[in-house]
Amino acid sequence: MPQSSRKRNKGKNRKSKKAENDKVSANSLWTGWAFGKLDFIGKNVFCKHGFVIPGELDHSIVTCMDDLTAHFVTSPKTVDMIKSSSEKHQQVWNDDSYKNMALDVMKSIGTNMLLRVRSPYNCPTARESDDIVSVPNVEAAISWARMIIIFEHYVSGSNDIDAALNSKEVLSKGRDFDSRGLFKFYRKRTSCSCLKELHLKIKKLDPIKMGLCACCENEKKRELLMVCSRCMVTQYSIWRNGYVQKIEEQQLDFKER
Repeated sequence: MPQSSRKRNKGKNRKSKKAENDKVSANSLWTGWAFGKLDFIGKNVFCKHGFVIPGELDHSIVTCMDDLTAHFVTSPKTVDMIKSSSEKHQQVWNDDSYKNMALDVMKSIGTNMLLRVRSPYNCPTARESDDIVSVPNVEAAISWARMIIIFEHYVSGSNDIDAALNSKEVLSKGRDFDSRGLFKFYRKRTSCSCLKELHLKIKKLDPIKMGLCACCENEKKRELLMVCSRCMVTQYSIWRNGYVQKIEEQQLDFKER
């Protein structure tokens, strides 16, 4: 066999082995998250929150979640993940029973991300005098929540992922993820009471709904913010000097693109 052919075969074997290792790693991650076997800072969660999670390695949902998780770890952009998944796993996206199972897995992952706690018993860096404290992985929970929203609004069989990504319902719901809104999102989708206590605590600590102003980049009461009618996501306040001018400049810049 020519030397060039041997090199090509070795290269293919290395790529194949790496892809297989990445798949095994991704599978270990999402199954751990979904079943509540969290990383070293998290206490195991023994509730399934009312969800059905497949365990068969060759199940369509499993391979779909392997790809989603690998994408989530390497390049956690929701739109890219969703588009790639909808192209590779059309059976999951276009069959309601499969889609509901995928939603169950993602809801379980997001819920368990919010239930993480730190204590001397499960965190090597914690001291014996430390109390058990909640350390939810908010960023990860938000990413999975956005994927859930898109899955929920995708019409099975339509093969039109852009319609779901750009729908006003998806865009408007995606902007409401402050701490209070995030816990409410997952609590409404679980049949257990795992998030009840934490959600009530957050409502007491943060009774006012807040939003991020795109002009000053500060949090403000959501009732004082306006929402861009074009993208349905950007929120802004025009009640200070210079804000009106800034908004007009942004709108002019958008028109000139």
